[in-house]
Amino acid sequence: MDKNHFYERLTRWQHLRFNDVVVRERPDTEAWNKQYEIYLLDKTRSSAQLFIRTTQPGEDIARVLAEYLSWLQDYNDNEIAVKAIQDEPAVAPHSRQKESCRRSPASQQPRLHTGGPASRIIRRLP
Repeated sequence: MDKNHFYERLTRWQHLRFNDVVVRERPDTEAWNKQYEIYLLDKTRSSAQLFIRTTQPGEDIARVLAEYLSWLQDYNDNEIAVKAIQDEPAVAPHSRQKESCRRSPASQQPRLHTGGPASRIIRRLP
């Protein structure tokens, strides 16, 4: 996998912030032919793991791990810079919508629907 492909995979998961690379031994391989799987982790969400690839026999795992970690750090550094630029408003906040497009206060009022099945639900306090 090259660096551009790696970045492209990360952009599919923008709601996650991957910040670590781990290598796990594949349990289904023989001792003489060990293979490992590489994952990216989001440490803030324990279940957020992105599978990257399986290593090949004889591959230098430390080098591969260092390479992916370097790419991940570069991606996160660039992503923060791009996000900071995108978050800056280019227009004053009140001029984003025309006056005729703004919601009127009446349309913001919640509507109470009666007569349907939900209106028959009674909640009793203990």
